[in-house]
Amino acid sequence: MNQDILRSYGSVVAELGHLLQEGVIFNAEEVAALDNLTTHATRIINDLDAPKPSNNRPLEISLSEWQEIMQVPEVHDGWGLNNDESPEQVAEMIYGVKFHYITDGPGYAGDLYILQGGALGEPPLMLTRTKGKLLVVFPE
Repeated sequence: MNQDILRSYGSVVAELGHLLQEGVIFNAEEVAALDNLTTHATRIINDLDAPKPSNNRPLEISLSEWQEIMQVPEVHDGWGLNNDESPEQVAEMIYGVKFHYITDGPGYAGDLYILQGGALGEPPLMLTRTKGKLLVVFPE
């Protein structure tokens, strides 16, 4: 997909958001889908505008990414989160880093998140994005 297509996609999603603000009535499922599309379109467009670092250099996890990471059951339950923590608080509690990862052969290319708790005896938790959703990578 090129940048023009993604920007057009983002414009359509933004227009739908304006319709919501103007009082156009959507059902709950449509609202949830719109919110999801808006989040992903914004992330895609921001990623296009961001400078591209080398793939093997660690990147800081943004607060919006921490918000998404907090919703992953293995993170939420594993770190004993309740629904009161902010992304800032979770970012202070968990060691985390992001990579733009590309496997050496056929396979995964995309965001790789590595999370580590305060105990080095525990293995880190790794997350990748599949079909727009963060999933835990389990060792084989």
